[in-house]
Amino acid sequence: RTTSGRMEVGGLVDWQHPSGVSLAYKPGASFDKKLSSISYYETSYSHEFDAGYRINLDHFVGATLLIQENELSAMQEWNWDIYDGTLRYRFDFLQGFYVQPLGRYRKGEGSDDTGSELGEFESDLWETALRVGYDKQKKVNAFANFSVVQVESDGDVIPYQVMAGYSDGRTYRFEFSLSVDLNDFLSMGCHYILRFGDAEENIFQKLSTEARAYF
Repeated sequence: RTTSGRMEVGGLVDWQHPSGVSLAYKPGASFDKKLSSISYYETSYSHEFDAGYRINLDHFVGATLLIQENELSAMQEWNWDIYDGTLRYRFDFLQGFYVQPLGRYRKGEGSDDTGSELGEFESDLWETALRVGYDKQKKVNAFANFSVVQVESDGDVIPYQVMAGYSDGRTYRFEFSLSVDLNDFLSMGCHYILRFGDAEENIFQKLSTEARAYF
């Protein structure tokens, strides 16, 4: 009754073969509690499977499957399951630059505590994205990512987390990130996000900057 916070537990089983094949399994659980007038409490259990193949030094293909079970108690009780799959390809060139196209499908289905058909919901998300970046170890990490996200839920009322914050319709999203290590002890970064489209009420922008010191 007097505490608030978030706890996460995770694991990793990883296997890599000299031929370039890699497999990974990541189980996880999170517990989030917020002290407020509505007594917010959320639990999540997840299983993530990742597979990849390094064709050569410049080409990589990979796939990720996330299965997640969620329970949320706030103004009402919600339960839902998420199935999220991603396919990606990465091409590295010019000693640090890379291009990465991506395709993603996410499905969420669940119900609230009413026990009626009106309390059941189902939603689908499709995403295509293209990321262009530059990564130089211990120096610079930068990327620009443009994605198109289409969500269909037939007007069902669903928790914010089910579709990762996206609403019915189409959203265009641009993201830019830059992180620079000035020396072994200090780094600085900035992050910018722009969202617009018929699924957005208006244009959304967010800019954040940070400085990190290491001792």
